[in-house]
Amino acid sequence: SSMNSYSEEELVYPKVTHKQAVKFLTETLDVNIERAHNDFEELLNDIAYKIQSTIPWHNFDVLNFPEFIEAQHVPDTVIKYINCDECASALFELQGGGCLRLHGLLSLVLNHVGIDNYLTMAHGIWSEVLETHMLIIPQSPNKEKSFIMDVVGGFPTLSVIPIDFNGDISPTYRHSFMTSRLKRVDDRFYRQRLDTRTNAWHRLYDFVPVPRPLKYIFEKGLISLTPDNPWLKSTVVALMFPQGRAVLLRDNTLTIEDEHGKMNKTKLKNQDEFFETLRTHFPNIPQDMALNGFLNWRRVNNLDEHFQTNQ
Repeated sequence: SSMNSYSEEELVYPKVTHKQAVKFLTETLDVNIERAHNDFEELLNDIAYKIQSTIPWHNFDVLNFPEFIEAQHVPDTVIKYINCDECASALFELQGGGCLRLHGLLSLVLNHVGIDNYLTMAHGIWSEVLETHMLIIPQSPNKEKSFIMDVVGGFPTLSVIPIDFNGDISPTYRHSFMTSRLKRVDDRFYRQRLDTRTNAWHRLYDFVPVPRPLKYIFEKGLISLTPDNPWLKSTVVALMFPQGRAVLLRDNTLTIEDEHGKMNKTKLKNQDEFFETLRTHFPNIPQDMALNGFLNWRRVNNLDEHFQTNQ
């Protein structure tokens, strides 16, 4: 099943008004967009940092769609997932979710305030052949400089990353628990993270910086929302970076990064503790979405409320 039978009008994100975009950046995120004219990169960094410190990346939203979990490849479901009222709330009400929702909407917001950008797809962390991760590529007013803006992806990218560096290897970026860099091979960029124990660099994702039309993006989204995707059903996860420090809730473990960069883990005993933790650290994720998604996750993984496998 593919997107070929759908018109361009059907494959769209929810409408974003100019007023909505400006209000979101200036009031919700408290970004000074007037500064755009002086320091473009600094403005982008401010947006990237503030989104990751206030909007969680999580998979409760996709877990609310049994069609994805059960691999019924339904284009209607992808369209419903991307173009719906909840989709707009993911960004504007700070509810969070995945890159297919949030990066698409954020791209429209940036357009409204005169920040040229396009969307592209990357081979994600769990597949070198499937394009499962969506990136925003903002461009400076004269199009001389391009950047990666990756504010929803399961790891910290607390600034934008320029892709117009000299040589094959970019400077390194230290954000929260991760040190990363870009490596250029021909026209393809590999984002790599440093394993601090072995000093080896590992691929996070790779992409070619070309604009992809929405039809292409929806098609790839449809392919990536499959049960093979480990973020879809084998785990339940929420992550954000208040003050630039990680707060990660994954299955029955809460991990909080302290001001010294130490990651402190707490094991959660049962479903009640999970939801208490979620409400405390991720208050903007809607309760019903979280509960629904959590119960779907338990069902497909055959777990009881204490995270134990049902015998």
